[in-house]
Amino acid sequence: MTRMSDAVSASTLDANKALVRRLLADYGAEDLAGLDAYVAPDYIHHFTGGPRDADLPGFKRMMAPFATAFPDAHLEVHTLVAEGHFVAARMTFVGTHRGALHDLPATGHVVCVPIFAVYRVADGRIAEAWQLTDNQSMSRQLAPVPAPA
Repeated sequence: MTRMSDAVSASTLDANKALVRRLLADYGAEDLAGLDAYVAPDYIHHFTGGPRDADLPGFKRMMAPFATAFPDAHLEVHTLVAEGHFVAARMTFVGTHRGALHDLPATGHVVCVPIFAVYRVADGRIAEAWQLTDNQSMSRQLAPVPAPA
């Protein structure tokens, strides 16, 4: 049940969705430096089923290898739903593996990886995010293709 003090106006919901859409456009373009414009100073990123939680500098460090490995990466945003101070996103990470990623040399494979995330907005900035990425899908798509027999 929503309490009157928890109610959020339609214009605020639209503004929250627009903020998340801009964040994802910059992040999808691998503009990690540009993330500062959208997130709160005490931002925390939670990786569900993945690495530990990260503040903004830690998140940028974890994402930097992907920016190098997938220089043409972008996020295709399929759905944004806002409720209260939260925005849920269903999207696909798309990029060509053109650089080394950890121990895996470039494969030239184009990957399409589903991502679900929920963002909490406070004072016009993204304060927190919970992300679920299909890492197994990415691993399968980057696996070397066996040579024909």
